[in-house]
Amino acid sequence: MTSVPVPEELGQPFAFGREADVYSLGDGTVLRRYREGGDTEPEALIMRHVGSHGFPVPRVFAAGGADLVLERLDGPTMAALLLSGAMAMEDGAAILADLLRRLHALPPLGGNTQPMGAAASDSAQPTSTAADDSAQPTSTAADDCARPVGPVAGGSAQPVSPTAGDSARPVGGDVPSAGDGMWSLGEGGPSVLHLDLHPENVVITADGPVVIDWRNARNGEPDLDTAFTALILAQVATGAIQHPTHEQVGAMLDVFLRLAPGDPVRLLDQVVEMRSRQVTMSVGEVNMLPLAAARVRQGVGK
Repeated sequence: MTSVPVPEELGQPFAFGREADVYSLGDGTVLRRYREGGDTEPEALIMRHVGSHGFPVPRVFAAGGADLVLERLDGPTMAALLLSGAMAMEDGAAILADLLRRLHALPPLGGNTQPMGAAASDSAQPTSTAADDSAQPTSTAADDCARPVGPVAGGSAQPVSPTAGDSARPVGGDVPSAGDGMWSLGEGGPSVLHLDLHPENVVITADGPVVIDWRNARNGEPDLDTAFTALILAQVATGAIQHPTHEQVGAMLDVFLRLAPGDPVRLLDQVVEMRSRQVTMSVGEVNMLPLAAARVRQGVGK
């Protein structure tokens, strides 16, 4: 396991979440550091793989131990735009469905896969992005619907809301990940899966949506990924997880289910079981998973 050279004095993180702190490195990049350690190299590998095939993902400059050095993105999360009304729920649903369709069309990451292009090289020199590292980030209103580390995992200048700090119960995350050594990236299915795609993990940049937070990514069955996104949206829509957009997310879910690739219910029971094992899920949230799953099935029938 390699280490990532970073300044000894990082100062205060400009954003943070349940798992990681994010620091500006002042050169168009950010450092994402997982507090509990781990190995970020599998996460970096799959990010480089999808990026080499043209999928919108932050550029990875270095990975080792608990650290990732990533391109700093300029733009709000989809969740922030949905909450402010700047993006319609229907448009957000269409973007999520399209991103899943594009991701699942990529070849899986094989054991001997070599990422292509500049994004594959740790030695590549980071280029400046449109984000102004000296700018003061603005707060979003994301709360428990968000995986708190989401907006900053890819280097977005948008920090998490003060209401979504480490004590929040996030929607995503804590699926046993390749970074935790639980899954093999080179086995397990015909497609690359994100397994945490929801509005907080999409940054809307000037060049379009960029998907962040690849901690749980792996090869697998595409329907598993679609079901994860559907269940996350349904948890918000049913009130299993509190969020200001609760009343609107039901409509977003219904549009997503019409547009999403594959079958969102074929592996839904497996997804419910995986979600029930997440350490951040409260007893009450776990008990409400059947209600959320029923809402997904109801939406498919509409």
